[in-house]
Amino acid sequence: MQSNTMDESVFNRADIMLMNMMIVHHEQAVEMSQLAPNRTKNENVLELARNISQAQQSEIDTMSSWLNDVGRQRPRGMGHRMAGMASPKEMNLLEQSTGDEFDGRFANLMIEHHKGGIGMAKREVQRGRNDELVSLAEDMVSVQRCEVNLIQGWLTDWEA
Repeated sequence: MQSNTMDESVFNRADIMLMNMMIVHHEQAVEMSQLAPNRTKNENVLELARNISQAQQSEIDTMSSWLNDVGRQRPRGMGHRMAGMASPKEMNLLEQSTGDEFDGRFANLMIEHHKGGIGMAKREVQRGRNDELVSLAEDMVSVQRCEVNLIQGWLTDWEA
């Protein structure tokens, strides 16, 4: 991302809010995804988890850099629950599960997580000022919708 040199005419409150919230949101998706290699042998789940971890870590790095470029601090956790975020209890249950149980928990939690992320990204598309961030948010919506559809297909197959 190009430096925005702290010129507040190229961003607004919606841009800053998305970066602050989405970094924390993505961190949880990465954390969830990094659990997969030690808890499942399902190649579909493992591949999706790798893709989510890599893509969202890259986006975290991009968003952190953007915040730094405009003179803002990168968030370190937030005290409230955002849309789609797994609760500590849900994360604990995911961490304690393996095999098919892990796959089902991971799938259901990631669907909800992505739906929350899609909602945040759509707000950026509607309200954001920074063209690069609006484009990033549009990409997030597209990718996460595809992943939700993919996971929902798995759940249907697993139930059959």
